[in-house]
Amino acid sequence: MTDAPAPHAHLSIKKYPNRRFYDSTRSCHVTLEQIHQLILAGHEVTVTDSKTGRDITVNVLSQILLEMDSFKLAWLPNSLLHHIIRSNEPLVREFMEVYFNQAFEWFLHSRNTMEQQMRQLMGLGAVDAAAAPATEPAADLHERINRLTRSVEKMHSQFAASEPD
Repeated sequence: MTDAPAPHAHLSIKKYPNRRFYDSTRSCHVTLEQIHQLILAGHEVTVTDSKTGRDITVNVLSQILLEMDSFKLAWLPNSLLHHIIRSNEPLVREFMEVYFNQAFEWFLHSRNTMEQQMRQLMGLGAVDAAAAPATEPAADLHERINRLTRSVEKMHSQFAASEPD
């Protein structure tokens, strides 16, 4: 790889029919393993098909998960994976966007808060607050929780209706 990108840079990558990846942000070819390392370092990537221009980021990220981080898939219960496969696409997308993104953001926020408190207790000083995700106003959080609840209820009713008696 050429020069390392700025921390948390957004990289645009094209995938060619010969299965090669080209980082158009830095003008160099990259491997799937290098894309994995860039993501681990905190960079965001967008991958497009060079022929069609279609966004295939989800496919590439899924491939990275399957090939390089497959142990993380074990964290998802089989029942959830079955529900995802059986459910319709818009419902799953809404559920994933609302629930998993929100849950992971709150997990990171809680971890950062705990780390700062531990550092203060140990007299090490606080971690840069700008690096921690901002908290949301209570009203916005309440609305997101309500949307999540509606999504889960909708998913449950659709799943229950599709199961044979």
